[in-house]
Amino acid sequence: MGLIAVKMESEGFSRTQNWKTKKSITDKVVPSHVQLRRQAQNRASQRAFRERKKKHMMEIEQRLTELEEKHSKLIRSHEALQVKYANVKQELEALRREYKVPSLGFGIREWEECQAELSYPLLFDASAFCYEQEVGEQKGDRVYSG
Repeated sequence: MGLIAVKMESEGFSRTQNWKTKKSITDKVVPSHVQLRRQAQNRASQRAFRERKKKHMMEIEQRLTELEEKHSKLIRSHEALQVKYANVKQELEALRREYKVPSLGFGIREWEECQAELSYPLLFDASAFCYEQEVGEQKGDRVYSG
């Protein structure tokens, strides 16, 4: 079988057509008034984006300042409470020594167990409150046998 040679001009073809989009170069010509309008629209869009970004950054900075102030107040409050706690603890120990009351020796775990037991105040032995009537004791017209 014989092959037929075909001559192609690849130079002219590559100049008139963009390989990636397969559109001809002449399709990309945009009228100047449309191009100017697009540029103005892009500038306005970029300006609006920068303004939104600046506003958002200012809001974040303001929120950060507020949170830093709140944090510093909480730290000061915590430090003041620690001082009060230390003073009350010292006073309690002084009173225990003065009145010769032994320390309970409660740790955190024992305290939590104690609190867990007290969390159900209605759970108690009701037998201490039961009243059993004697046989033959009357109440009204009826006789109870117990």
